[in-house]
Amino acid sequence: MRHALFEAVRSAYRPPRVERVGATVEQENAALTLLSGFTSVADWIGSMERYFPYADGPVSVGDYRQRAGAQAGRALREQGWTGWCPPAEGASFEALFEWPPRPMQRQVVELAERLDGPALVIIEAPTGVGKTEAALYLADHWASTRQQQGLYVAMPTMATSNQMFGRVRDMLGRRYTDDLVNLQLVHSQSRWQDDVRELGLEIADEHADGTVASLAWFLPRKRSLLAPFGVGTVDQALLSVLQTRHFFVRLFGLSHKTVVFDEVHAYDMYMSTLFQRLLRWLGVVGTSVVILSATLPERTRRELVQAYAGVVDVPPARYPSITWAMKGRVGVEPVAAPGSRVLTLQWIGWEAGTIVTALADALQGGGCAAVICNTVRRTQEVYETLRAAEIVPREDLMLFHARFPFAWREDIERAVLARFSKGGNRPQKAVVVATQVIEQSLDLDFDLMVSDLAPADLILQRVGRLHRHDHHVRPGRVATPRLLLSSPELRDGLPAREAVRPYESYVVSRTYLALRGRDRITLPEDTAPLIEAVYGLADLDDSAVGPYANTLASALREMEGRAEKAAYLARTKLVAGPEVGDLLSKSNLGLAEDSPEVHEAFQALTRLGRPS
Repeated sequence: MRHALFEAVRSAYRPPRVERVGATVEQENAALTLLSGFTSVADWIGSMERYFPYADGPVSVGDYRQRAGAQAGRALREQGWTGWCPPAEGASFEALFEWPPRPMQRQVVELAERLDGPALVIIEAPTGVGKTEAALYLADHWASTRQQQGLYVAMPTMATSNQMFGRVRDMLGRRYTDDLVNLQLVHSQSRWQDDVRELGLEIADEHADGTVASLAWFLPRKRSLLAPFGVGTVDQALLSVLQTRHFFVRLFGLSHKTVVFDEVHAYDMYMSTLFQRLLRWLGVVGTSVVILSATLPERTRRELVQAYAGVVDVPPARYPSITWAMKGRVGVEPVAAPGSRVLTLQWIGWEAGTIVTALADALQGGGCAAVICNTVRRTQEVYETLRAAEIVPREDLMLFHARFPFAWREDIERAVLARFSKGGNRPQKAVVVATQVIEQSLDLDFDLMVSDLAPADLILQRVGRLHRHDHHVRPGRVATPRLLLSSPELRDGLPAREAVRPYESYVVSRTYLALRGRDRITLPEDTAPLIEAVYGLADLDDSAVGPYANTLASALREMEGRAEKAAYLARTKLVAGPEVGDLLSKSNLGLAEDSPEVHEAFQALTRLGRPS
């Protein structure tokens, strides 16, 4: 009976013959995975009784095909599947962003013409030079020249996703004036975001042309990556390679798009293991990838290229640079460095009272300062001490961290951006005490910065918010960029281990040794040397670390042990790589998504630890 039904359907639809000629294991696995995703999505749509009601009597296969085709067409139109298609013609950089490209962006425009297939592009450059716009241009160019099926921008946090959502929405509004464009904000709290509620549409109809909207069918996060355009956290992309029930739906959603990853340097070993598996899969399902970083260790850059393109020999890069890779090919192009920027580096004590005293002195004539702490508990301590000291008006002292209830956090985030972003209404005198939520990807500008001692790459990220914009008039005491680096108690000449959590003692100690003799940092010239001094191959015989060699060696062994455990845990939760044979026979753990009540062993964890 089933064979007869199959033959009847095949006769009615006459599908093309599938030939298996010379297909590699990777190609077979890519086809199986995408077919699984396609079939699941078709089943979800086909299960909507609104469009496909139960038949009230027998119907021939021919009649069924005609009726079902009309029903399917209506379902796809009304649920937003047909409102956008890749454009036939490209758009200039000026048309997308309303200003001419900067030097680095011009290099990307020229490079785009030379990349003739799915590619990986890594842009390493200082903060504020326009890496994001360069990535968005690449995505648009590939959509028009290679019919890439859209864009997903993967950000490190919900806060950065929220801000990027507005930037992408504005770009799409300029690009597609006659199309209905489906843009989704993809993270665990997106449904509460005002921008999403304002864009929400239940169905797409003929009156919605020239609209950027968040269509209702795509709102459940399992479906959100199916929308042609999305902005969200990197976590949602990483779920594509974790053993969840519908991982293949997410991979199907990301396939043949451009995926932009921002601030990849900040991933720990667990996330890095997931990320490299994701890059491997994206490379075989026809997805182009753009990676943006201000501080990427050389070893990490090589590993990312190898994961995506399978290239073993990756040429070295001199910061700033652009690395591109396709199957079997790789190239590196230097980028003209922007003008040097000198930051004064001043060491201060660890106590909250010391920070308050330093701020009171620096802000005598006014100015806006950021205090970035490594833990929520420390932000609360510093905030309470500042509040008691009353060195700034109460309404201009702000506390910002990731453990606020989301509704409060959204209000705080909006208030911080309203005051300290490029067009913000800056107070005469203000202090923001925050955790890492403001250290990356947020377009914020402060006159003065106080930071806890942290890994070198994160310190460089943090100072990207210091004197970021040139148009502000700054009070005399903060007229030049200055970083006050708060150092914890030293034990045997190195920062005490318990004071540098949540970071690795080894990494923070190497950072301390690299910076302790400095009174300034020159950017971008010092970026690569500082990163390699901390993350490069350990030379414990170096004279600078000689007295601390034994302590550092012990800390390094402990760090490597934890890293191996984290990598092992990641591998137990990952789907098999596309190079693994007989993929269909592999078991799937069916890990739970967004279910904190479930034991961690059964969760699809995209990162370890609590938010900061």
